Amino acid sequence: MQRSTTGLLLGPAAFFVLILIPHPDGLTVEGWRLTAVTVWMAVWWISEAIPIPATALLPIVMFPLLGIMPAGTVTTSYAHHLIFLFIGGFMIAVTMERWELHRRIALQVISRTGTSPARLVLGFMLATALLSMWISNTATAMMMVTIGLAVLKQVLPDGEYQSSPLGTALMLGIAYAASIGGIATLIGTPPNAILAGVLDKHYGIDLGFGDWMLFALPLSLLMLFLSWLYLTRIAFPLRAMEIPESTAHIRQQLDALGRMSRAEKRVAWVFGSVAALWICRGLIDWAPLDMVRDSTIAIAGALALFVIPADWKQRTFLLDWQTAVRIP
Repeated sequence: MQRSTTGLLLGPAAFFVLILIPHPDGLTVEGWRLTAVTVWMAVWWISEAIPIPATALLPIVMFPLLGIMPAGTVTTSYAHHLIFLFIGGFMIAVTMERWELHRRIALQVISRTGTSPARLVLGFMLATALLSMWISNTATAMMMVTIGLAVLKQVLPDGEYQSSPLGTALMLGIAYAASIGGIATLIGTPPNAILAGVLDKHYGIDLGFGDWMLFALPLSLLMLFLSWLYLTRIAFPLRAMEIPESTAHIRQQLDALGRMSRAEKRVAWVFGSVAALWICRGLIDWAPLDMVRDSTIAIAGALALFVIPADWKQRTFLLDWQTAVRIP
């Protein structure tokens, strides 16, 4: 374990030392940065500071951040960049399950939304639409599906969440709400901005942020409400369905969980940071981040889980490879 701990610190230390040294003649700045990342990876591979397969994901994070190569180009060596958005999201999800943070989130969501299945679906759709107004529809859906599955596993018997009308309505509600929320603002989804550019270039119409929302926000809310009615009243009637857990029982389970453990807090911090970075990436136009994509942020969050300790004395980390390989 001492070798692993030494390697964990030595890898990034060697990287920063090399970055601070002027690059040799005949080698570009990007080439020197690539060398520094390679040394970092070599140290982690040799020392096995984190799982060997996890180290292989480091370029997906570091190459775009250092301006070496865009995220989409880096990930083509592995798979499509959206695959890594889901891999990062699912790794965060299994870490939440490992430390039972998903149970706490599930119980908190239910206690605030109510135990009515229709109200549960509405709560998830409203939250998804609100987030999708500002960040990627795909990233929003990934976050909400993670929490939605945790809720379904908590309130329904084992295995039933995959065939239950509530499960189907909730998953479709999240998917619909992500797209519906995306039209509410000018930055909610790329086609909105493309339309604004076409109108400005060909017709001289300046479609501002407020002008867009005056039209699109009421339309988005109307579509969201109609979709919820269709899902819960027509396609998958939930009025006759009852969730087994009562409000009192849920409160008892919350009390039984006690205070959040240190590991839970750290996982929640990583999850919240990833969500915040997704939001900031869409709102901040900064040249050094031009190569960064949602998949870059997702993998950065996943790698952080391999590095952040749950208990330093026991040398346990928030995520290990035995847990990571459980992702779909």
